[in-house]
Amino acid sequence: RQTLATSVSLYRKAILAENGFAAAYAGLCESYWGMYLLERHTELVEQAEQACLEAEALNADLAEVQVALGEIYNGRGKWQESISAYNKAIQIEPRNLEAFVGLADAYTNINKPKIAEQTYKRALGLQPGNWEAWNKFGRYQFETGQFDKAEKSFRKVVELIPDSVNAYSNLGAALLYLGDFKQAAKVFSKQAELKPSADIISNAAFMYYYDGDFERSARMYRRAVEQAPQRCLYWSNLGDALHQLPNREEEARDADEWALDFCDRELEVNPGNHDALLIKSKLLARSGRIEAALDVVEAYELLNSQDPLDKLYLALVFVRCGDMQAVKNTLEQAVQQGYPRILILAEPEFVPVRDEAWFKALVD
Repeated sequence: RQTLATSVSLYRKAILAENGFAAAYAGLCESYWGMYLLERHTELVEQAEQACLEAEALNADLAEVQVALGEIYNGRGKWQESISAYNKAIQIEPRNLEAFVGLADAYTNINKPKIAEQTYKRALGLQPGNWEAWNKFGRYQFETGQFDKAEKSFRKVVELIPDSVNAYSNLGAALLYLGDFKQAAKVFSKQAELKPSADIISNAAFMYYYDGDFERSARMYRRAVEQAPQRCLYWSNLGDALHQLPNREEEARDADEWALDFCDRELEVNPGNHDALLIKSKLLARSGRIEAALDVVEAYELLNSQDPLDKLYLALVFVRCGDMQAVKNTLEQAVQQGYPRILILAEPEFVPVRDEAWFKALVD
């Protein structure tokens, strides 16, 4: 956060020194957006957009201006505008790595995985030793259920930047979804040695949750929300852990309500945020607002997301709605798309279906 704040200060000084400095406005735009992704304060989105629009008005023919616009559009769910901006950047500067990586992200978001993968590979062809390109490619592989390939990409990132907390976080997640809990724990431990951030604490809480230690998981998630209080995911996960504990109902409901509030704020910024939509649907279903939960599921389905991780969230929505046939269908799709059976078996909310023949066959 401090690095981004310093960048904002430097870009502002550059703008004051040279009025009409389009590249400085583009950098300011990206810095504000980076701060939003960390803190989730919506006023930062407005500041980022204003800086980007100022940059475009000053000089739309700079590649960095179009890259900044592409990033903002991508983050706001305006994917066609994002693709257009990144393509303009590539026309201006045909070897612009950021533009290729951003373009691949946008194609992923509109469910064009083949084009996305080709574009990531073009980016890596430009700079084979660029850790950010490998990291984004690994995230793409992870989100499309290619956990074994994602592990290899993230190991490359660790090799390139061995002191990066995020590199170990992503590698640990890939190992976790491959079912290699021991190696994942080692990676997360290494990560914790580097810097105890909210993401690291959340990863540890996730491990404890699936190990059945809900008390420790809840304590860890509480620490995560203290460090990143605007993240709906952390609040929702805290609620999940608390709901598994006796005599914590009121505390769990409070966490759910905070999570709902922050989900709505994230959806104001990007109505196509599939994670926020699914978390919101889960929360509504748990509170008994079944019709509202299913309305959100309909909005999510319009996105046509192919992320296998989404299927677990959907299955949890249907468990909470009491639709066990939908649970069965959704979990079968999740496994077909690469979701690890071991995590389905470990999910405590699937207790109502664990004795069903189809469930036993699915996780066997």
